[in-house]
Amino acid sequence: MRSLKLRNAAAHAITVTSTATSLYDLISTAGSGASTFTGNENYVQLIVESGSAIRILFDGNTPTATEGLNLAIGGTYTFAGIDPVKMKLIRTGGTNAVVGVDVGFARAGEMQSAA
Repeated sequence: MRSLKLRNAAAHAITVTSTATSLYDLISTAGSGASTFTGNENYVQLIVESGSAIRILFDGNTPTATEGLNLAIGGTYTFAGIDPVKMKLIRTGGTNAVVGVDVGFARAGEMQSAA
């Protein structure tokens, strides 16, 4: 897997709020400027560091605090073969979630995991 260089270090720590927002927009906000996505990315790693758990959807649909794939606080989640531009995230609790993020490129057959 190869990571995409994001705008700056701040872009790797996104804040997920009570409004479902695209990963692209969250990275752009955290990095204080437009993200550097190329359109070919197919790999995302998320580390839910603090605050609330989050929910995500990969297909452009909008998750809610009760619908979507639930990612728990403290977990590291790696997804390959997806389109990160279509990803949307929302927090599940009353506190904004701080989430570490890495975006990049993975070849077919490279390991993916969730812990």
